[in-house]
Amino acid sequence: MKILLTNDDGFDAVGLRELDSVLSRAGHEVWVCAPSGQRSASSHAIHLHSPVEVKKLSERHYACSGFPADCVLYAVMGAVPMGRPDVVISGINNGYNVSTDLVYSGTAGAAAEGCVRGYAAIAVSCAGNAFPDAAAFTLKYLETFTEICPPGCYININVPEGSKGRWTVCTLGDVSYSDRLEEHSVADHYIITGVEKPFMTEPYDRKTDYSAVNDSRTIAVSAVRIIPQVDPACQKELEKLCQLDGAISFC
Repeated sequence: MKILLTNDDGFDAVGLRELDSVLSRAGHEVWVCAPSGQRSASSHAIHLHSPVEVKKLSERHYACSGFPADCVLYAVMGAVPMGRPDVVISGINNGYNVSTDLVYSGTAGAAAEGCVRGYAAIAVSCAGNAFPDAAAFTLKYLETFTEICPPGCYININVPEGSKGRWTVCTLGDVSYSDRLEEHSVADHYIITGVEKPFMTEPYDRKTDYSAVNDSRTIAVSAVRIIPQVDPACQKELEKLCQLDGAISFC
């Protein structure tokens, strides 16, 4: 498959390098167009009033001065000479993208831009050092997820540490933050600080009842509209896959 790979952590991020390596070794034609620096929480922003630099770093590898969605937009419009990709993959993000995270996430924004442009799209995120697990899972089900992805919908994947390859189809879960407004050292400047409340931190545990899982404890896969909201049609297609190897049967 011809794959356009991007992220929001930057072109030299561990997750992107891991996924690029795994997909390329498997024989896929991977083209990378990723931000030239950290662009987390940039959502679906694009540049309209200033030029964007798309610089070739090496064969099939480009750095974009814009946002993650810019990376996809400029790449598919011709700044990257790859032709039409079979799928746009955004990730592997360092940290989960669940629930309201999808509103702010540059990872999700890049996948959504792929949808806007008419491509199948996948967003992949993980916690801790689960990058190899996330890359292996993406490779294993890449063609399956690409085939069932309808227009305007992307597949959202979150991988915790210790999932042992077990996965389930899920709804969008809940996540909340303890945010605080703090004054900055510079007059009239403020900063939002805070921490995410404990969530999705436990590794896979065979004693856990996963029948009620939503974005937690195991590889969680959901079908998300650009809005974002769960796509019912694609969600049903995902649920048909629950008999595949590794899937939790009652998903």
